[in-house]
Amino acid sequence: MEGLGKQIVIIGGMAAGCKIASRLSRIRPDFNIIILEKGKYLSFSSCGLPLFASGELDNIDELNKTSYNTIRDINYFKDVKGITAYTNSEVISILPSEQTLSYKNLTNQEISELNYDYLVFATGSTHKKIPFPYHQSRRLSNFSKPEDALNFRQLAQKGLIKNAVIIGAGFIGCELAEAMISLWGIQTTILEKEDSILPGFLDKETSAI
Repeated sequence: MEGLGKQIVIIGGMAAGCKIASRLSRIRPDFNIIILEKGKYLSFSSCGLPLFASGELDNIDELNKTSYNTIRDINYFKDVKGITAYTNSEVISILPSEQTLSYKNLTNQEISELNYDYLVFATGSTHKKIPFPYHQSRRLSNFSKPEDALNFRQLAQKGLIKNAVIIGAGFIGCELAEAMISLWGIQTTILEKEDSILPGFLDKETSAI
């Protein structure tokens, strides 16, 4: 870390961003570390979303807690880690020559500016986009954010989903299908463009079983 200044800005407040911030705060407590997260949650366990969808977890906040039952929110990172975090904050421009960036508070639309000595991108992966236009609807949804799981759970609890189609037979797609069938009794179909399920993890023989 030689040559770095003292203000580190990290774009992205999920697993990678928060882990980087926590590690830096331990080895360089003299650094001022700032996390900017576009969503509502910090350090959220997205892999547990199917558990909430299935009803195995009744409160989505369970996916945002430490092993000792403390919610990892802005106050937690400030008080325990000495890290400043902003949620609902979307970076809208970066000026590398001036080492500044601008971000928008998505709650009040206020735009602010930050200087940085070092900038970290920890924005995570994204789902593949459907390559053709389609009508926007609450019944057409990704399943990668807490808001997606909350939307599904609300519809399912009201009995508004009788049939479902899941595009993609990866971990999340298969786990979500199990949740839909086991608890909610939703008639579910998975569509996968490869010739086996879990194609990035299992060989074809194991997948067939």
